[in-house]
Amino acid sequence: MGSGSRFESVGRGVIDFRDLYYYLSLIAVFITLNVLVLETAKWSKKVCTKRHCSIKTIALLVCANFILANFWLNHVTWLRADLTAGNIYTISPATKSILAQIKEPLLIRGYFSAKTHPLLAPLVPQIRDTLEEYQIAGDGRVRAEFIDPRDNPDLEVEASERYSIKPVPFRIEGRNETSLVNTYFHILVKYGDKYELLSFGDLIEVKQGGQGDDLDVQLKNLEYDLTRSIKKVLYGFQGTDALFASIKKPVEFVGYISNKNILPKKLGEFDNQVREIIEEYRNQSNGKLLVSYVEPEADGGKVAKEISQKYQFQPMISSIFNPQPYYYYLVLRNDDLAVQVPIPSDLSPEMTRKTIDAGLKRFGQGFLKTIGIYTPDNPSAKDNEYLQRYLQTTQARHFQALTAKLQQDHSTVSLDLKKGVVPENIDIMVLVAPNSLSDKELFAVDQFLMRGGTIILATSPFAVDPPFDLDPSNGFSVRDKDTGLKDWLNHYGVNVQKKFVLDEQCDHYIVAVKNNNRNLNFINFELKEYPYFISVRSDGLNQNSPITSGLSQVAMGWASPIDINYEKNKDRKITEIIHSSKNSWVSDSKNIMPDYTKEERFGIAEEGLKMKRLLGAVIEGSFESYFKGKESPLVIKEQKKSEGDNDKKNEKVEEEPDVFAGQIDQSPESARIIVFSSNEFVADETLQIFANINGNAYVTPLQLFENTVDWALEDPVLLSIRARERFARTLIPMTSQTKSMWEYLFCYGGSLLGLLIVFILHNVFRNIRISRWSQYAN
Repeated sequence: MGSGSRFESVGRGVIDFRDLYYYLSLIAVFITLNVLVLETAKWSKKVCTKRHCSIKTIALLVCANFILANFWLNHVTWLRADLTAGNIYTISPATKSILAQIKEPLLIRGYFSAKTHPLLAPLVPQIRDTLEEYQIAGDGRVRAEFIDPRDNPDLEVEASERYSIKPVPFRIEGRNETSLVNTYFHILVKYGDKYELLSFGDLIEVKQGGQGDDLDVQLKNLEYDLTRSIKKVLYGFQGTDALFASIKKPVEFVGYISNKNILPKKLGEFDNQVREIIEEYRNQSNGKLLVSYVEPEADGGKVAKEISQKYQFQPMISSIFNPQPYYYYLVLRNDDLAVQVPIPSDLSPEMTRKTIDAGLKRFGQGFLKTIGIYTPDNPSAKDNEYLQRYLQTTQARHFQALTAKLQQDHSTVSLDLKKGVVPENIDIMVLVAPNSLSDKELFAVDQFLMRGGTIILATSPFAVDPPFDLDPSNGFSVRDKDTGLKDWLNHYGVNVQKKFVLDEQCDHYIVAVKNNNRNLNFINFELKEYPYFISVRSDGLNQNSPITSGLSQVAMGWASPIDINYEKNKDRKITEIIHSSKNSWVSDSKNIMPDYTKEERFGIAEEGLKMKRLLGAVIEGSFESYFKGKESPLVIKEQKKSEGDNDKKNEKVEEEPDVFAGQIDQSPESARIIVFSSNEFVADETLQIFANINGNAYVTPLQLFENTVDWALEDPVLLSIRARERFARTLIPMTSQTKSMWEYLFCYGGSLLGLLIVFILHNVFRNIRISRWSQYAN
């Protein structure tokens, strides 16, 4: 009923007819009462006629109808216009498309306590309204519940034991007392036997006010969080039973396999296993899986030549001690796509099924995708206690926030590439700050690309170590970084230069500034522009690419310029997605701490040509393997010495390898390399620095990675709603002079212009009235 609460949605940018009518009804009621008062002023106070009573009754009925119409319109929810950028207060078509895929009942249950923190209380009605909207959009397939576990002990026990939902303690300061309240602030999304839980930390975002005392608490992006959770439980619930139902066109399985007489023993046993599983799948596919086996060496090697030209399949050898070549390639294909089924590192039936399933899922829809993530703190330190302790005491990068973010929407696996192969179920590879990749590891990366995979790289020739405990007085240090990818990237026409990009359009950093006062040295901490923190705004983000079109700003810390050889990539599609501003320059200096006592604006000399620099790009198309014409790193080269021979003569001992992997020399057109030229911009330490400066969590670089993954997986459902942020809606950067100009123009100039218009109109109407009365006088 309050006029202030009615204006909240208008203030957010949502024009609701119910709110407009509320204000119109107030106007109508008071105008009616005003007319009634003026009318009654003309009546005799001694006599009340029938006409007087009728007028009073009509006025009261009119007022009552205007008021009661508000209650009737309460259920009219569709007469509204969301005028916000991106329609952040309206359920998107992407959400509706996900809800349309639901076949079993979906439960969305909100656990919220009646007594909660004062800053959280205003958010609860917003969440309740959103859950009701999901229930309506679900068209009977979605059931939304909103409960207080304190009122239902059975549900509280179930929440604790089955879903591990615990109340969150909050300290509440009242006028006369301070108390600790345990309150529930959770949302459960359950579909079949799968469920996702959104807790207090997942739902809200806190921004510190300018004075440091005021806190602005808002929901992060409730629709994105809910839709993401629904998508994950929905796709996670899809088992292999529904695999062939999701495949629209028939898929052909072709095995290009040599005669068993020349296959290694282990591979021959594996082949028998594959044939049994494929036959089982063929019987279950209802005609959607066609099976054939071809011997490449038959007919004078006719098929061998065909698959060499079409798929770049080359003969394999077990080791240098057994040079007998053979073929063992498994392919799934239809008219639109061809996918090689790799030989799993573990030749067990379970891994064989997973490998075949992973290939078949490329032809279907509605399955959870798997992302392989390689970071410098995994997996080498995974099983090494001493190395883990060392990494904790050094300036090693950590990427737990990135891993956790990608885990929200997909299944993730930490990559160990030491064996030279990529796990069979990986749909996309993410390499962040790779460090000294060996030939085997590089071969694994290269062959994943050759299979038509997508590789997302965040790499640079420099590693920047933040100060210990992020103490700004200690400064940053730089060291050279050997990624092991330089020659590999150069082979594909991509060169990440050994330089830093500095930009006038930059973010700030807390720096220690020395001040000399009466021969005493003081260190003051000040917020200064730091040109190594490049603030990429909308003009530097490719608005035609789904990866960056939904982002308003991305901070790229310590980035390097990317040079792309367009001659080498003339047959591939190049999409430049991130640029610095036109006022950026480069430096190869490792001294990245500015000296703000100098006269320069940034404490660093601005040298060289200022222009836009490329910081992120996508290369799509067919690639020729870096290892083409080279000996595979997986071929066994070790020799064993016999100990029984007196002259210690070396003997060649043949051993059958544990990993059978051929070499593909040409990738299909679906292969992609996506490069971001910074090792640190998604590191936990860098994100924490930005969070400390901005007063709230900084997740835009993580959103960039999420967008990239979704685009690469051709799964754009969440792209349209991920960037619906309540905070971080960045303004265009301006100098102090520009800010003052707009301030004077709008605040003072606008006021003066308004007064001038009023003055002119007053004189115009005054002259009209004088002219009219002059006519009557004459």
